[in-house]
Amino acid sequence: MSLDALAVDVSNAVPVILLHPKTRQPLRDANGKEAFISVVSLDSPEVQRVQKAALNKRLKMRGRVTMTADELEAERAEALVAATKDWYLIGLDGTPLNVPLSDTAARTVYTDLRFSWIKEQVSEALDDRATFL
Repeated sequence: MSLDALAVDVSNAVPVILLHPKTRQPLRDANGKEAFISVVSLDSPEVQRVQKAALNKRLKMRGRVTMTADELEAERAEALVAATKDWYLIGLDGTPLNVPLSDTAARTVYTDLRFSWIKEQVSEALDDRATFL
């Protein structure tokens, strides 16, 4: 028997289907294609690197400065950026958006309060390990 039978593929990206913030139905374009953001697990090596860097920064500051809510939110946003591997975005009116995935664009989605509904949906999926099984 091997422990591999318990392993989860933490580097396999899975799509999080975006739900309309009012109707809670999947956002779809005119052809029926659903909007999604594909993410890897928070346990993936790339996300762990970001989270460990943030923790190391905190440990260096310990005893000297307290962290602000803004700094904690920025750390979470960076973890979400690291986890995001692909997306197909659709406006609330069903119009496909031609916004290529980049760290800058993802950071905007995860930090701009107008897009909090997206951050919430992606965070919920990431916080549930069942998403990756």
